[in-house]
Amino acid sequence: VIRDLTLSPVTRFENQASFVCKADQGYPDQLQVQSAEQVLDVQYPPVASISSAPDSSVKETNTLTLTCMVQSNPAASQIRWLKVNGDSSDVLQTGLTTTYVIPKITRSQNGTYRCEASNGVIPRDRESNGQATVNIDVYYAPKISSSFVQPFRVDFGSSLPPIECAAEGNPTPDLQWVQVGTGRTFNNPLSFATMSYGEEGTFTCQASALDFPKDTVNVTIDVKGRPDIIGNRPEAQEFKEGKTAQVVCEIQADPRPSRVEWFLMDSSDNRAIITTGSSYRIIQENLPNGMKSTLKIDSVKPEHSGRYVCKATNTYGEDEQFFDVTLQ
Repeated sequence: VIRDLTLSPVTRFENQASFVCKADQGYPDQLQVQSAEQVLDVQYPPVASISSAPDSSVKETNTLTLTCMVQSNPAASQIRWLKVNGDSSDVLQTGLTTTYVIPKITRSQNGTYRCEASNGVIPRDRESNGQATVNIDVYYAPKISSSFVQPFRVDFGSSLPPIECAAEGNPTPDLQWVQVGTGRTFNNPLSFATMSYGEEGTFTCQASALDFPKDTVNVTIDVKGRPDIIGNRPEAQEFKEGKTAQVVCEIQADPRPSRVEWFLMDSSDNRAIITTGSSYRIIQENLPNGMKSTLKIDSVKPEHSGRYVCKATNTYGEDEQFFDVTLQ
């Protein structure tokens, strides 16, 4: 009696599979069951995959190890490592070594790597062609590429054209502007629809990515223009009769005001200029971005009640603010 066992198709998963043929005549007490074993030796081309350590995303200057994991029968007789460049490729290593090591990897080594394993068995499909690829993404620290003509001079009240900060890096850096001294943050590009003296000063562009050190560059903005008295019209200020009254007028200007004057208005809105002497004292103090003028009234009396005007002037123009003084 002959019985055939047919496996079609035979795949690599049947390699080393054991098949047993048994012959039994039905008389186990008289005749021993006969058996024969056959272990399949399935030869198949390499099937490859790649593992990367520490990962397929690696920081510049770190060591990258690529491992080509191959399943084949017989064992691979050659393993090649290649760097893929579009439709072409460069051979990096040939032999039986399954690993390819890049010490201190650089951004120029970013890209696709392929391992090719062969053992003399002709592949029949794409899965078993003995090739595997991996895309390596090299991370590197952000670097600002922009350079600026310093300082940016802008007229008070005008707009600031966008100042674009550009940076290279992988992954793409996050960019933001920080005003030095205030800590205020702004999106990139930096721009203002209406410039005031509060937007004057130094701004730092910061480029950040992952845990890399930030890269920075400073830009100085110089605002020129007429005086700007800080704040809106204040509420009436009350003082006790006989005490010293003090009214403060703080002015931002560039150039600094050439003249700051105080006036007292009557019921007809006529203005009488105030000078230091008798009951009044005017104290001027220069500030980094302007001036502070303080009007002091010694031993305030009912006739000192009324509306005072602080007027500041420079070569670009003038600004004024009203201050109401009353007695309690």
